[in-house]
Amino acid sequence: TASSHVINPLGARGTAKKMYTPPLRDPKVGLCANQELYELKMMEDILVQPDGKQTDKRVLDIGCGRGRVAMHTARATGASVCGMNIDPSQIANAKEYSAMIGLKERTDFKVGSINDPLPYADEEFDAAYNIQAFTYSQDKVALFKEIFRLLKPGSKFSYLDWVLLDNYDPNNKEHVDHVKKTMPFIGAVDTVHYSEIERAMEAAGFVVTHSADASIGGHQGPLINSERKTYGWLRTFARVFLPVRFMHMLKRLRVYAEAFVAADELRIATTSYQIVCQKPKAIKN
Repeated sequence: TASSHVINPLGARGTAKKMYTPPLRDPKVGLCANQELYELKMMEDILVQPDGKQTDKRVLDIGCGRGRVAMHTARATGASVCGMNIDPSQIANAKEYSAMIGLKERTDFKVGSINDPLPYADEEFDAAYNIQAFTYSQDKVALFKEIFRLLKPGSKFSYLDWVLLDNYDPNNKEHVDHVKKTMPFIGAVDTVHYSEIERAMEAAGFVVTHSADASIGGHQGPLINSERKTYGWLRTFARVFLPVRFMHMLKRLRVYAEAFVAADELRIATTSYQIVCQKPKAIKN
């Protein structure tokens, strides 16, 4: 959409270099610091410790965007990290930036779709993860089967994404409205209950080892609200430099953000739900 082509690059000039809303791990710090904290937790969860010594490990970031999480993972763990994303411009940005910061030899980025067979060999990786990218998956069981194929036995996968929670009532109009308005704000195209993801993992052969909201106290809203305040500059920029239609767009985004916070407060949906699964060490025939 026109709005995403403007908001994404502008947002990248604000506090967020990685375009995702993280779980709230520490209420005393902002969005970027909470991203870093979640990513460190994720590295530990997939058994690739952020100690700089994992030089023999290979990790896959599925839906890597501009590769900033992959680069953080490579730098923190010492592992080689591959990133895959459908947008060629984002992959080009990832390659350019990784070379600029000295991580070209420990990262590899390629264009690919999660709705196609993943372009990697069987049992190529020691760990893998996604961060808020699987809303675009058309067949989640098929996708998890692909992830299962490319992981070594005993390896873990971490999922963080937009899901419905147990409090969601599809017959409650307020619930439905909050979810409907939140989806364009976060770029979601489908909304599934977290248990559907668990079942898809298990159908692919994984064992679910962890399933919980990664936000401290189960609430992401305070982080969303604090970040909204930092984007007052964007409204000023739009008022001065952009056509009137973008002011209307920003007003819609404010309404969508309020719905996002309301969904969090009601515990009906979140983007901070994490599920970790493991490929069994011994595969049953």
